[in-house]
Amino acid sequence: MASVVVAVFAFTPESTVPFVAATLLVGLTYGILGVVVGIVLGRLGGVYVMLFSPMVDVLLFQNPLATDAPEWTKLLPSHYATNALFDAAFTSSIDVWDFGGAVAYTVALLVIGVLVFYQATDVE
Repeated sequence: MASVVVAVFAFTPESTVPFVAATLLVGLTYGILGVVVGIVLGRLGGVYVMLFSPMVDVLLFQNPLATDAPEWTKLLPSHYATNALFDAAFTSSIDVWDFGGAVAYTVALLVIGVLVFYQATDVE
């Protein structure tokens, strides 16, 4: 949360509230995904996957300065939230579909995370 406060004071986004919301959605999405990956792959494997996969996703495939991303990158976790983040940061118009997709992706991951966590911690 402190990084969002610093970002808002260091950079003035066009739309502050959607900018903060989209930033938190990216973090929440990868936080939930980290729980699932950590349970499925174990601590060490989960750390390595969650160390590199968000960087590849956000910095390589969701980067607007890079070349056009392949169509399959729309399935990656940060696609919709990153689009909403860039819209909120640099334009005055907000795409509701990007926010909706980010929320839907986060909720779907939350359901999967709860199921995986419940299965892993099921005590008889």
